[in-house]
Amino acid sequence: MSGKDRASSVIITVRKRPKLTIYIRAYPKTGESPTPAQRACRIAFGEAAKRAKGIKYAGRGEGLPPAAEIVATAMSGATFEPHRIRLPQWIDRLAEKLGLTEEEKKMLKERVLESLGLR
Repeated sequence: MSGKDRASSVIITVRKRPKLTIYIRAYPKTGESPTPAQRACRIAFGEAAKRAKGIKYAGRGEGLPPAAEIVATAMSGATFEPHRIRLPQWIDRLAEKLGLTEEEKKMLKERVLESLGLR
């Protein structure tokens, strides 16, 4: 499934261990249009995976397979520019209904961001 139908569909995830569990989730918003940071991360992951292409795994060893080690080394410690955080519109509407001053509105926004784990 692709295009606009995909964005409104669901994802079925099956986990077999420790017991069979099935999750049904909505297709993520950022699956169709990722944020700039997600896009940069996906490109970096693809480039690292391309460098690891063709490396053979010769049986069970310690740790990760050699190709996965190359990708893990390339991606470890990598940071990507976070996207701009848009505050929910209900914060402004609530502030207007409560008749808050600009300073009180700013404090409310900070507390909401803090409670959402965005600060």
